[in-house]
Amino acid sequence: MADTATFTCIDAEHPWPWLEAFPEYAASFFNGRDEDSEALLRCVFAAPVAILFGKSGLGKSSLLQAGLFPRLRKERLLPVYVRLSHDMHAAGVSEQIARQFHAQLKASLLKAYAGIAQHIQNTASESL
Repeated sequence: MADTATFTCIDAEHPWPWLEAFPEYAASFFNGRDEDSEALLRCVFAAPVAILFGKSGLGKSSLLQAGLFPRLRKERLLPVYVRLSHDMHAAGVSEQIARQFHAQLKASLLKAYAGIAQHIQNTASESL
Protein backbone atom coordinates (compact mmCIF):
# COMPACT_ATOMS: atom_id res chain seq x y z
CA MET A 1 0.00 0.00 0.00
CA ALA A 2 2.92 2.31 -0.52
CA ASP A 3 2.29 5.67 -2.08
CA THR A 4 4.24 6.04 -5.32
CA ALA A 5 5.23 9.59 -4.28
CA THR A 6 7.82 8.05 -1.92
CA PHE A 7 9.63 6.38 -4.83
CA THR A 8 9.39 8.92 -7.66
CA CYS A 9 10.54 12.51 -7.88
CA ILE A 10 8.63 14.31 -10.63
CA ASP A 11 9.58 17.88 -11.46
CA ALA A 12 10.13 20.15 -14.47
CA GLU A 13 13.38 18.36 -15.33
CA HIS A 14 11.88 14.90 -14.83
CA PRO A 15 8.16 15.19 -15.73
CA TRP A 16 7.54 11.48 -16.30
CA PRO A 17 7.36 8.75 -13.63
CA TRP A 18 8.37 5.99 -16.06
CA LEU A 19 6.67 2.79 -14.93
CA GLU A 20 5.31 4.24 -11.70
CA ALA A 21 1.92 5.94 -11.45
CA PHE A 22 1.67 9.73 -11.43
CA PRO A 23 1.25 10.69 -7.76
CA GLU A 24 -1.15 13.45 -6.76
CA TYR A 25 1.60 16.04 -6.25
CA ALA A 26 2.50 15.64 -9.95
CA ALA A 27 -0.99 16.45 -11.24
CA SER A 28 0.34 19.43 -13.22
CA PHE A 29 2.46 17.00 -15.28
CA PHE A 30 -0.43 14.57 -15.86
CA ASN A 31 -1.69 15.78 -19.23
CA GLY A 32 -4.14 14.52 -21.80
CA ARG A 33 -6.61 12.82 -19.46
CA ASP A 34 -8.81 15.78 -18.45
CA GLU A 35 -11.92 14.33 -20.10
CA ASP A 36 -11.34 10.98 -18.39
CA SER A 37 -10.75 12.69 -15.04
CA GLU A 38 -13.95 14.75 -15.37
CA ALA A 39 -15.96 11.68 -16.44
CA LEU A 40 -14.65 9.74 -13.44
CA LEU A 41 -15.53 12.65 -11.14
CA ARG A 42 -19.09 12.62 -12.50
CA CYS A 43 -19.30 8.86 -11.87
CA VAL A 44 -18.10 9.30 -8.28
CA PHE A 45 -20.78 11.91 -7.62
CA ALA A 46 -23.50 9.94 -9.43
CA ALA A 47 -23.47 6.79 -7.29
CA PRO A 48 -22.45 5.59 -3.84
CA VAL A 49 -19.81 3.32 -5.41
CA ALA A 50 -17.76 3.82 -8.56
CA ILE A 51 -15.52 1.07 -9.91
CA LEU A 52 -12.57 1.77 -12.18
CA PHE A 53 -11.18 -1.29 -13.90
CA GLY A 54 -8.98 -2.08 -16.86
CA LYS A 55 -5.89 -3.92 -17.99
CA SER A 56 -2.61 -3.46 -16.19
CA GLY A 57 -0.55 -0.51 -17.37
CA LEU A 58 -3.37 1.63 -18.77
CA GLY A 59 -2.92 4.38 -16.18
CA LYS A 60 -5.73 3.68 -13.71
CA SER A 61 -3.62 4.62 -10.68
CA SER A 62 -2.40 7.79 -12.40
CA LEU A 63 -5.96 8.69 -13.35
CA LEU A 64 -7.05 8.30 -9.73
CA GLN A 65 -4.11 9.98 -8.03
CA ALA A 66 -3.22 12.78 -10.46
CA GLY A 67 -6.57 13.15 -12.24
CA LEU A 68 -9.41 12.47 -9.82
CA PHE A 69 -7.90 13.22 -6.41
CA PRO A 70 -7.06 16.90 -7.06
CA ARG A 71 -10.62 17.40 -8.33
CA LEU A 72 -12.05 15.75 -5.22
CA ARG A 73 -9.92 18.00 -3.00
CA LYS A 74 -11.26 21.06 -4.86
CA GLU A 75 -14.71 19.80 -3.80
CA ARG A 76 -13.38 19.68 -0.21
CA LEU A 77 -13.43 15.88 -0.11
CA LEU A 78 -10.72 13.57 1.21
CA PRO A 79 -9.65 10.97 -1.37
CA VAL A 80 -8.09 7.84 0.11
CA TYR A 81 -5.90 5.71 -2.13
CA VAL A 82 -5.99 2.05 -1.12
CA ARG A 83 -4.04 -0.62 -2.93
CA LEU A 84 -5.03 -3.89 -1.32
CA SER A 85 -2.49 -6.53 -0.44
CA HIS A 86 -3.61 -10.09 -1.04
CA ASP A 87 -0.59 -11.94 0.29
CA MET A 88 -0.98 -14.67 2.88
CA HIS A 89 -0.12 -12.47 5.86
CA ALA A 90 -2.05 -9.39 4.81
CA ALA A 91 -4.72 -7.90 7.03
CA GLY A 92 -8.32 -8.22 5.96
CA VAL A 93 -9.76 -5.87 3.37
CA SER A 94 -11.70 -3.81 5.93
CA GLU A 95 -8.64 -3.38 8.12
CA GLN A 96 -6.46 -2.33 5.17
CA ILE A 97 -9.04 0.24 4.11
CA ALA A 98 -9.45 1.53 7.67
CA ARG A 99 -5.67 1.89 8.11
CA GLN A 100 -5.33 3.90 4.92
CA PHE A 101 -8.33 6.04 5.80
CA HIS A 102 -6.91 6.83 9.24
CA ALA A 103 -3.45 7.57 7.80
CA GLN A 104 -4.86 9.93 5.16
CA LEU A 105 -7.17 11.62 7.66
CA LYS A 106 -4.28 12.17 10.08
CA ALA A 107 -2.06 13.59 7.32
CA SER A 108 -4.88 15.87 6.15
CA LEU A 109 -5.55 17.13 9.68
CA LEU A 110 -1.87 17.79 10.34
CA LYS A 111 -1.66 19.77 7.11
CA ALA A 112 -4.79 21.74 8.02
CA TYR A 113 -3.48 22.48 11.52
CA ALA A 114 -0.17 23.67 10.07
CA GLY A 115 -2.08 25.97 7.71
CA ILE A 116 -4.16 27.37 10.56
CA ALA A 117 -1.08 27.94 12.70
CA GLN A 118 0.64 29.73 9.81
CA HIS A 119 -2.42 31.91 9.27
CA ILE A 120 -2.53 32.85 12.96
CA GLN A 121 1.18 33.63 12.92
CA ASN A 122 0.82 35.81 9.80
CA THR A 123 -2.18 37.61 11.24
CA ALA A 124 -0.39 38.24 14.54
CA SER A 125 2.72 39.61 12.83
CA GLU A 126 0.62 41.89 10.59
CA SER A 127 -1.14 43.42 13.59
CA LEU A 128 2.17 44.36 15.25
